[in-house]
Amino acid sequence: MNSVKASYILEVFEMLFLIGSAADLTPSLPTQYLINQYLPDNFSPQDVEEGLVNKRLAKKTNGNITLEPVVDLLVRSALSSDTIWVVKCGGIDEPVFVLKADDIFLHIMRYPHISNAWKITPYKNKETLLGEFDVMAISEVRRVNKHGEQRFLDTDEKNRWIEGDAK
Repeated sequence: MNSVKASYILEVFEMLFLIGSAADLTPSLPTQYLINQYLPDNFSPQDVEEGLVNKRLAKKTNGNITLEPVVDLLVRSALSSDTIWVVKCGGIDEPVFVLKADDIFLHIMRYPHISNAWKITPYKNKETLLGEFDVMAISEVRRVNKHGEQRFLDTDEKNRWIEGDAK
């Protein structure tokens, strides 16, 4: 039986709110790279909570917002990631991101149907994740490791760029 693939569509302010919701975690260096390079410096939380509740990603009780367990897991996984790949593909203006945490890969890309929104898809293993890149012409891959070291990777062989750091 094939597994079900679930994606989450989040506007940039919702992403910033979720990152801030895990105040007990300091973003890893790969996550900090993503935040610094591709997300705005500040935001107003107007309507963010209601949007998350309407999408059933959070609950609001007695004025407090509580993330659904799967969303909390994804946020914590993203914040503790040990590697990020920034993948530039032909035909796509914005890069595609792959974050790797302990037991999960997060595929993150701009969502074309909503301005300022991102599509986040979790994957359990790299083989399934790499299916996302089967039809893309990869032109450049930058890897940022857990120490913040950046390296451009060879894109000559199909999907070989993810080898080495991923299990």
